[in-house]
Amino acid sequence: MTQYPSNFCVRPFTELMLDVNGTIAPCCVLMGKEYSDLNSYLNSDYLSSLKKELWDNERTSKCDTCWHKEDKGLWSNREKVPLRSTSDDVANSIIKDVHIKFSNKCNLKCRMCSEYFSSAWGEEKGLTNPVTTLFDDKKLKKQFYDLLPSLGSVTMSGGEPFLSDDHLDFLKVASQVNPKLNLVYNSNMTVLRYKGVYFPDLWDKFNCVTVIASVDGFGDANSYQRYGFNWDKIANNILTAKKYIGHVHATVTIYTIFSLHLLIKWCINNDIPFSLYGVHQDRLNPAVLPHSEKQKVLENFKNLELPTEEAQENVVNFLKSFLRPLGTPSLHKRFKKDTIMIDKKRNQSFIEVVPELKDWYLSIKGE
Repeated sequence: MTQYPSNFCVRPFTELMLDVNGTIAPCCVLMGKEYSDLNSYLNSDYLSSLKKELWDNERTSKCDTCWHKEDKGLWSNREKVPLRSTSDDVANSIIKDVHIKFSNKCNLKCRMCSEYFSSAWGEEKGLTNPVTTLFDDKKLKKQFYDLLPSLGSVTMSGGEPFLSDDHLDFLKVASQVNPKLNLVYNSNMTVLRYKGVYFPDLWDKFNCVTVIASVDGFGDANSYQRYGFNWDKIANNILTAKKYIGHVHATVTIYTIFSLHLLIKWCINNDIPFSLYGVHQDRLNPAVLPHSEKQKVLENFKNLELPTEEAQENVVNFLKSFLRPLGTPSLHKRFKKDTIMIDKKRNQSFIEVVPELKDWYLSIKGE
């Protein structure tokens, strides 16, 4: 097995990210740039310098997002790279994996999201044209389809990929061109059908399909954070499509932290793996909570029986990150200000959904 430098990442060599705004990047974490076409990106000075820095074992500033997470002891896109590519693929910069966002069309308004990723957010903000579609650029669509025969995997996110016309077209084309493809989805699991097509009927034509279900809490807490659909419908869809579910991906926030143990129990009871992740916005991170509130959360985990070492490690690592000091009065004020604003728009109540934090929430002044 090839030994790469300690600061190395294979993603820029064998992967590319096609974002809904038409930009191209080495992965879904790095900010994309506009290029006239795929070849312009692949031959760009930017990509060439990034590859050289990685081979030279530099902690390149281009990858600061991953370094920042790793320094905090959090999950890093660099460290969790899927090793689908061979050493020859890396050496020859052969694109094997594509992460694509067909559209920002989405039926949810998650509290940690924005109109960039969700057309439902755009509608709430009153945008005239809230839906953005990547393949309005027909040249880019053709270039992507030209890659299909040699690709090993396509990862799709959004928006909600299951609500995209281009995703449906892609499934029909790819199942004929390259049924050996591995498909990976990030989905909110609110739908399994689109325009009369039941997705599992097409998924069965591919080598492997893995759906990462974006579910952040249990019951009302998940519906509060991922506004627009109820828990029962999402849970039923996950169980219906269980054979395709890779794991439940929980982005844990202050809104969902007190339901997290219930979500974990539900996953365990239904034999579904789970992974816990920290939210990007510090003001929503449960690590900002006072020590006394964190102790309440820990009580929920005392008698939680975890079935595997992987599950135990995931929970322990998350709780370690959760327990690190992060809270400041300014973050608390920003959290309350944003929460009040959204609650008013959606006729919701933080205190009703997370009564455990009522006293702390009411104590925050100057919102």
